[in-house]
Amino acid sequence: MEEVKDMYGARDAACFAPFDYAAVKCFNDGKFNIRSSISFDSGRIRCRVKGTKEGHEIDLSNLDVKFMMDDVELDRNHFYHKKQNVFAMYVPKLRKAEWDCLSCEVHDGEDVLTRAEKCRR
Repeated sequence: MEEVKDMYGARDAACFAPFDYAAVKCFNDGKFNIRSSISFDSGRIRCRVKGTKEGHEIDLSNLDVKFMMDDVELDRNHFYHKKQNVFAMYVPKLRKAEWDCLSCEVHDGEDVLTRAEKCRR
């Protein structure tokens, strides 16, 4: 980790798995990239997370995702599923519910790595 920090001038870096490093707060370098997108349909919210290291996709399925409706975290009692860097939460009658924006935050422990938001308007 120190080598990565020294090499790129990073102040703080996060580790994914034993050997995958990605700087998430410190610098903007095309060699390290984590991004997310959010989509929904009538009963499901999906958060797609993509991470690359030096142009190669890395597995981020060990991370945690928080789903929110108008910045209020949704109850985890709803069925939650993750597969191949796509995290999904099932919310009954999602389209009929009253909300302005849906969002997802990708976390590594307490650190927020990326956030995606989709609003109705």
